[in-house]
Amino acid sequence: MLNYYIENMKIAKDKNNYLLKIKGWAFDSDSKINIKITDEKGKIYPIDLAFEVRNDVYEYFDNSENALNCGIQAIVEDISKKVNYLQIHFMDKDKELGIYEINMKEIIKESYQKKVSLDNFKKVIKSFKRDGFITTFQRIMSRFGSKQDNFLEESLIEPYIFQEDNFNYIPQNKYNMVIVLNATSSILKQNELDPTLNSINNQKVNRIIILTNTLNLLKYDTLDSNAQIDIIILEEELNENKRVIQYLYQNVKGLTNSFITLISGGDTLASSAMSIIYEALDHSGLLVVTSDEDRICDGEYIAPFYKRFAVQYNRPIELILRKSITIHETMFDKYIENNLEIKEIYIVNKVLYHYRLTNKANSNVKPIVFYLPQFHTFPENDEWWGKGFTEWTNTRSGKPLFEGHYQPHNPGELGYYDLINDPSIQYKQISLAKEYGIYGFCYYYYWFNGKRLMEKPLDRVLKDKSLDFPFCICWANETWSRRWNGQDQEILIKQEHNEENDNKFIEDIIPILKDERYIKLGNAPILLIYRAELFPDLKKTIKVWKEKCKENGINELHVSLVQTFGLTNPMMYGGDSAVEFPPHSIVTGNIASQMPKLNKNFLGNIYDYRDVVARCLNKKPNYYKVFRGCMLSWDNTARRKNASNIFHYSDPNEYKKWVSGLIDYTKTYNNEDEQYIFINAWNEWAEGTHLEPDEKYGRAYLEVTKESLDSNY
Repeated sequence: MLNYYIENMKIAKDKNNYLLKIKGWAFDSDSKINIKITDEKGKIYPIDLAFEVRNDVYEYFDNSENALNCGIQAIVEDISKKVNYLQIHFMDKDKELGIYEINMKEIIKESYQKKVSLDNFKKVIKSFKRDGFITTFQRIMSRFGSKQDNFLEESLIEPYIFQEDNFNYIPQNKYNMVIVLNATSSILKQNELDPTLNSINNQKVNRIIILTNTLNLLKYDTLDSNAQIDIIILEEELNENKRVIQYLYQNVKGLTNSFITLISGGDTLASSAMSIIYEALDHSGLLVVTSDEDRICDGEYIAPFYKRFAVQYNRPIELILRKSITIHETMFDKYIENNLEIKEIYIVNKVLYHYRLTNKANSNVKPIVFYLPQFHTFPENDEWWGKGFTEWTNTRSGKPLFEGHYQPHNPGELGYYDLINDPSIQYKQISLAKEYGIYGFCYYYYWFNGKRLMEKPLDRVLKDKSLDFPFCICWANETWSRRWNGQDQEILIKQEHNEENDNKFIEDIIPILKDERYIKLGNAPILLIYRAELFPDLKKTIKVWKEKCKENGINELHVSLVQTFGLTNPMMYGGDSAVEFPPHSIVTGNIASQMPKLNKNFLGNIYDYRDVVARCLNKKPNYYKVFRGCMLSWDNTARRKNASNIFHYSDPNEYKKWVSGLIDYTKTYNNEDEQYIFINAWNEWAEGTHLEPDEKYGRAYLEVTKESLDSNY
């Protein structure tokens, strides 16, 4: 019998056609199904189809085996405007089990109506007052124009907030439940262990086994449980779940017919964890249970790891069970030998396990930091902005706009440097970056129809091999105008995209891509494009670029599109991946009205950085490849004055949460040779986001970056 439900559909414009994203579930109780999609003329559309685990459907249909992996995510491209309806055909091989009809005209109409709202109208009026007609018009075209590819009305990412479940469950079956506390870490401290013991006190189990270390004998007298308690002292550290299970399998008696729940010292269980696990065992009949997890950072719960997405994206079972695991002793050997299958694991879609940040290095994640080269004079800036203009000219002019506003941002130990007249600065920057675990710089590359600007710092890197630090480039491919002082109508230097210019660009940068220090994904140099939507046909352009690279000895090229001005899916433009680039694509509320003693002439926006972090760490994985990104802060008051955008309440601790969560996400969802994150930025002083030390925080942002890299699973 066929069962299905289409939960939602989102539509996007792709040039002259449409793209449709479908989410729902479908299964047949007697057979495995597939789907095909046709229009009213019988045309069959190629689809990007992914199935995901749906425990909710599985439970509702009494654990029907075919219901477990019944979640559907489908993307249909190149749908003509003339198409009136599509049909989803649910198929068992060549046999049609059922049809679901999609009215395309209604979906397009609904999406348009959602976008044209009073709130958007208010934003247009505000932008017009602040930035003038041209800038406002460009924003509207970028957001709604025919080249825009983002899904209309994407759902708002809510901030992550963990809430305890006051759930008490009496098991229907009798279970011999054992909690095994792995406290073998030699760096575990008593104040870190005590919360673990308290969380165990909340659980109803038969036995507690404590594995501790001869180098770190801690006290367990706060453990208040009616369970049998055994303490085993080891001379080794067991640094992962599999090693703990292996030790139990080989050395611990009395575990016959027992379920084992593992917890590491410093981590905690939700108060109702065992009740929910008992319920899962009763209703699933499975012998392995895991749950969602989150991190403990400075006493807060952050960065949830939703296991269903890990299953959906075919992540290894070892990763899914790296922390939260309850396992029957008869499954020990399968787990140790990597023979467990996902269908043998029940996933509780609730956070039951909290993982503590530790200072034990175990990260291969590589942070790449955006680097602005505008810290030297050059003739064009002298002409446009006045003799001697550099980024420091803007930075020095920053003034606070409300009480508690951090302005100006004054540099610390490197001072108001000149990248050209003081050659030592680039050595100092690289030394500082290396010291704190930064992997490489991503230099903004300014190339206008063959004319380069601010090229000297990168040219020095290319010539001087002793500046030994990985790097890549991001083509900042947009027209320059007098946006900083509101005179958008005056174009300073125009960026023109056409076949001749774009082909010349790739020819010009081939020597850069060949540099042995250039950052690669596998064997492919990574090239970032700042504004994909400005190309007339980027898909075609990228194809030509890759061909030209092959002709010049570069067999592969990885083009990554920066998520600016509404871009989401890089595949729409022929890109290989996307790079997150906060503050772009951030959705949060304006808190300007809450600021004390706010300048009465202020026309900009003020946002809560803490809220942004909470939302960004709750982001789900995408069906396309994306490199996660964060910013230290953002405040362009020095450039935009009373029309600035300010992210208030930022500090090193809040930033640490963000970068730690991105590291976790990257280790979870990115393949081993793709474990990069991007940080905005190394030295965006006039925009208030800089890893370089300043007078207020010193090296604090660098220090917490290093701590985050050294504080992982």
